[in-house]
Amino acid sequence: MAETILFTIAEGVLGELGSFLGNEIGLLWGAKKDLKKLKSTMSAIKAVLLDAEEKQRHNNRVRDWLQKLEVVVYDADDLVDDFHIEALRRRVMSGNKLTKKVCIFFSSSNQLAFCLKMGHKIKQIRAALDEIKDENTFQLAERVEDTKLVSANARETHSFVRKEEVFGRDGDKMKILELLLHGDETEENISIITIVGIGGLGKTTLAQLVFNDAMVENHFQPRLWVCVSEVFDLKVIAGDVIKSATSGRLGQNLAMDQLQLQLREQIDGKRYFLVLDDVWNEDPIKWLELKSLLKGGARGSRVLVTTRSEKVAMITHSFNDQPIRLSGLEKAVSWSLFAKMAFRQQQDLENPEIVDLGKSILEKCKGIPLAIKTIGSLLYFKNPRTDWLLFKDNELARVTQQGDGIIATLRLSYDHLPSYLKHCFAYCSLFPKDHMFDVQRLINLWMAQGFIQADQNQCLEDIGYGYFLDLLWRSFFQEAEEDEWGNIRRCKMHDLVHDLAISVAGTGGLLIDKDSMDFSENLVHISFDFSLDSTAFSKSLSPLLKHNYKLRTLFCVPQFFYHSYMSVSVLESNAAVTKCMEICSELKLLRALGLNRFSRMGKLPKSLGELKHLRYLDLSHFSQIQELPNSITKLQNLQTLNLEGCENLSSLPRDMHKMVSLRHLVLDGCDSLSHMPSRLGELTCLQTLDRFVVGAKQWRRRKTSIGEVGELRNLHSLRGVLSIGGLRVDIEESENPNLQLKQHLRQLVLEFEEVDVDIFVEKYEKSLELLQPHANLKSLKVKYYMGVGFASWVMSLVNLVKLKLIGCVKCRYLPPLHVLPCLQQLSLLFLDSLECIGVDQNATATSSSSSCDMPFFPSLKKLWIKECPKLTSMPLFPFLEKLVLKNTSSKPLLQTLTMTMAMAQKEASSSSTSSASSSSSFQSLSKLESMGIRSIDDIQSLPQQAAVMCNLSSFRSLEIQECPNLTSLGNLSSLQSLEIRECPNLTSLGDLSSLQSLKIWECHNLTSLPEAMGNLSSLQSLSIIFCPKLTSLPEAMGNLSSLQSLFIQGCPNLTSLPEAMGNLSSLQSFSIKDCPNLTSLPEGHMFHTLANLCIVRCPILLQRYNETSGEDWHIPNLFIC
Repeated sequence: MAETILFTIAEGVLGELGSFLGNEIGLLWGAKKDLKKLKSTMSAIKAVLLDAEEKQRHNNRVRDWLQKLEVVVYDADDLVDDFHIEALRRRVMSGNKLTKKVCIFFSSSNQLAFCLKMGHKIKQIRAALDEIKDENTFQLAERVEDTKLVSANARETHSFVRKEEVFGRDGDKMKILELLLHGDETEENISIITIVGIGGLGKTTLAQLVFNDAMVENHFQPRLWVCVSEVFDLKVIAGDVIKSATSGRLGQNLAMDQLQLQLREQIDGKRYFLVLDDVWNEDPIKWLELKSLLKGGARGSRVLVTTRSEKVAMITHSFNDQPIRLSGLEKAVSWSLFAKMAFRQQQDLENPEIVDLGKSILEKCKGIPLAIKTIGSLLYFKNPRTDWLLFKDNELARVTQQGDGIIATLRLSYDHLPSYLKHCFAYCSLFPKDHMFDVQRLINLWMAQGFIQADQNQCLEDIGYGYFLDLLWRSFFQEAEEDEWGNIRRCKMHDLVHDLAISVAGTGGLLIDKDSMDFSENLVHISFDFSLDSTAFSKSLSPLLKHNYKLRTLFCVPQFFYHSYMSVSVLESNAAVTKCMEICSELKLLRALGLNRFSRMGKLPKSLGELKHLRYLDLSHFSQIQELPNSITKLQNLQTLNLEGCENLSSLPRDMHKMVSLRHLVLDGCDSLSHMPSRLGELTCLQTLDRFVVGAKQWRRRKTSIGEVGELRNLHSLRGVLSIGGLRVDIEESENPNLQLKQHLRQLVLEFEEVDVDIFVEKYEKSLELLQPHANLKSLKVKYYMGVGFASWVMSLVNLVKLKLIGCVKCRYLPPLHVLPCLQQLSLLFLDSLECIGVDQNATATSSSSSCDMPFFPSLKKLWIKECPKLTSMPLFPFLEKLVLKNTSSKPLLQTLTMTMAMAQKEASSSSTSSASSSSSFQSLSKLESMGIRSIDDIQSLPQQAAVMCNLSSFRSLEIQECPNLTSLGNLSSLQSLEIRECPNLTSLGDLSSLQSLKIWECHNLTSLPEAMGNLSSLQSLSIIFCPKLTSLPEAMGNLSSLQSLFIQGCPNLTSLPEAMGNLSSLQSFSIKDCPNLTSLPEGHMFHTLANLCIVRCPILLQRYNETSGEDWHIPNLFIC
């Protein structure tokens, strides 16, 4: 990557050389003089590198000189790394007892051999550098990089334009919304709207704005998003639609027929909204094939396409008017965006000269948002009084004269990056277009390549995150997604910016796909972005061994949804996979190796431990490996070891404490780990250790060298997630893991070993007290704790947002959790002895305290209570949005609902005399949106009083399962979605005037439905599933004028449908399965609007609606089997 600047590498080499020369260590015997000369030559070359890298774009001789220099600079970097590795090895060995082996290691003969070997390498590199230095006849000037204005700390916040802060697209958005929600219907079920425009105008951003609009969210279900990009593959697109609908769940190696069936399950009969982003396919036949796959949706379904191609727009757009053609922003809007990005101080915006200068620069951006943001963020770091005019008259003028378009404009922003950011940006060319970057993984890869400059006041990860934010703010990244704690975890890169990354990466980096297998001699970084079996993969790697031994990066592009149809075949042989690993082990200079697609690998070769320069190793989803070779512990430079999803891995190498540089040990999904190795606490650089397993009794009896929880004591740099499993009942003070000092932890899981013996209750309570975390903790989960009371330190967790208690079967009391100001989610699962929530254990659970004394949770939004049979009361929840109750008494729910009415009445009567009484705490459950009730035997009905249920003004969704005595639902006039399972005695649905979706499942004693169903005038979707005694449906169903989708399955005694159903003029989709005695469908107008009819395993109906001879075979999308 010569074009991405050698300056940073040379600077790093010089820093390391200076560090070694400043320390009198035995590694330098006889080599110090040569190292000083090498440092001097490197310094002379580094001084002119900035000038050379600028001139190479217009001077081929300079470019050739830099390419020759790049090879030698990398050799020098490897040389320095050899010294560093040897020093690390000696540090590790010196930590052991001076056995005979160690004494030999430190013998003078051993040290002399190393120095002679290194001395020879130094002379070779020095000679090569001297020769290259002498070839410098280009009159290169010495320059020093100015970084004073490009620090990540230059701004208090990174105010990049978020997708909800879109400029100047309100009119386009309203036009699209009109077509989505009220557009004229075509003859087909789905209508396609197309956004077309050149790159950088904000097509994807506009589509996101529409996609996330509240009206769209309420109107369509489901909403789906697929990034199509340049490869238009029906199988890939169908799989991506399914993954979007199911949050990434998709079977492995599915055939097209299987994908089609799964797709139909997700969209048939539903009014869906699908965004197909970045479409390039101009073949109308392929488009018609895709359209055929998508026809099963209900009438009113919409597809929104974004494209740069006018031909694609004409092929896809199905409305009478023209596609949505985006143009540049208006001048006033462009200025607002530019001012937001470019001006650091308000007084500059008030200076007419600076404003005029800014507007003249803005004209060159031609209203293109991407160009405005990149140029604006570039100018943000420059002095508007001195630097802006130079930029306009020199660099911007040159780009305008060349007429190279937006890529050249983007290149200006790249040219003004500091060298360390240029490296980081160019490295992103190894990922494909539209790739969803995992930010932490990307930072770890940057670290592995040495792109991140060390700072004594910040850890490398925080510096790297600052680099990322700088690139994001400058619009090199976009579509940033935050985690629940506000950290950016995923993002994308615009296609044009990706083109720029490939351009500046030069010949040193290559993303290899099935259409590109050509290797350059200068390759340093390689990634693979296509599905290869292990044989093909090893074949593609073989040329690298013959022609190029200097690879620093080799990885398969990581997939966010691992179990996909693109995964490597499960039939590949272990021998072929082993061959792949052996080839990789020959690439001795690798810094980063990622083979996360080869899940069938059963055993890793010992030769992996010979990759001494390796800093990043991704073995995630190697689901067959049970152990790692101990030789891997020789990788003392390794910073990241990713073992995520290695579900059969039972143990870690015994000498893991020797991996002293390890910072990230990812063990999420390693569910078979039985214990941790001893001395893991010596890895004090560890920041990620998401799973720690305390060995079970059988391991301790064998006296195996295993790590106890005390190993965590000195790991104060741990951050993110820590899950501790197998915690012993009797943790001693000497084993205190000092969790209270780990201020960077955000999520903590404490899982005890299950020992259900009453005599251990006090030990459990003492052990839990020793596990107090830092007050910065955001999420806490405690499993199988067998104490009666809970730890008092919970009340110190003032930043806690989520609390989950599971299987704490002896716990009777919880501390007053209602005082936690940030608690938003509370889960209480399998707490067999719990009597009350939010009341101090010294209080009496059965006391008849007045409702006004009840505690309330000021921030709680979601509450799950499952398997808590003794719970009799709940406090007030003024902001609760979701409530789920399972296998508990109905008393807490009914008490809270009744209390709601009492509080509302009290507030109304006293509001005129006391402002204090109008507190929102008196409006418990007024914000409740959804509720789930399951396995509550003693509930017969929800409160019938209108005053109680009317307070549930936000209530939209209710799921009720396995409530055998429930007879009535009460008055739920705002309810929109209702799902009922196994409620055999339910006879009254009450007032459900707003209901849109009704599902009735597994009501085994249900013989008929109430006539009152005919009053559900808003009902759009009805499903009746596995009701074996159901014999008929009410005639009143003919009154369901809004019904669009009807699904009936598993009703063997249903013989006919009411004739009145023939009047369902809105019905579009009708599916009926496993109803063998159903003889006919109703006559009438229903079939005139019916677009989808699916009949499965209904033999009598099969004859009537057979495709070739049946009476109603003409129905579109007829599916019979």
